[in-house]
Amino acid sequence: PPRRPPTEQQWELEIPRVTAAELAANKTLRSGLHAYVLVNFTKQWKATNWTLEYLRKKIPFEWVDYYANNMVDTGSKPFLYKFEDAMSHFSTKSKVPRYMQLRIGHRGWKRLAKDFEPKPLPEVFWDDDNWIAKCMKKDDGKVDVPAIDNFFVTQQWKFLLIGEKGTSMFFHKDGTAASSWQAQIVGKKKWTLCPNTESGFLSSELNTYAPDYKRFPNFAKAFCGQVTVSPGEL
Repeated sequence: PPRRPPTEQQWELEIPRVTAAELAANKTLRSGLHAYVLVNFTKQWKATNWTLEYLRKKIPFEWVDYYANNMVDTGSKPFLYKFEDAMSHFSTKSKVPRYMQLRIGHRGWKRLAKDFEPKPLPEVFWDDDNWIAKCMKKDDGKVDVPAIDNFFVTQQWKFLLIGEKGTSMFFHKDGTAASSWQAQIVGKKKWTLCPNTESGFLSSELNTYAPDYKRFPNFAKAFCGQVTVSPGEL
């Protein structure tokens, strides 16, 4: 008899955990087309010792999309603050977990970049440090720093996300200009990942952690996976 379609999500998309050595030997993962978690590497970074006070002193001038009421639904809208000002709001007590989303500009990245060294497998984690100064130049041949800064901010090129326990973001599709990697510095984060091919089965109103299959029955058909990332993983 034909196989009955599933009535619940099967989580069949595998998201493997690999070391740098295992990644180096895995051509499929090195293609950048598949999700994975890199373990036992980022603990070498100074960024793992970051505190809010350290960041406030390093990048007080960066702009923050400050979500005072979490980002659990599509109606959540941010306040726009400088990071130094956002910290005064973030440090007060709240019954709702708050969320800060920083788009790091050129100046801020210059101050933070060394905290992310060394980089694993440079041929895989190819950084703009290798090409952007050659790509964005003025007519006189000098590096166009304002153009680089604009690219960083408008393309969401360098993100710093800070949330409290219980922070969540509505289910969404990223529109970044390239594949991306995320380093978990503090706390744990649970991800739901689905290939773009599954978009027809999905909705931004879907809670993938407690799916309402009566409302979203097609989610059971989507080829998706879940993984929880811990501090020091990428």
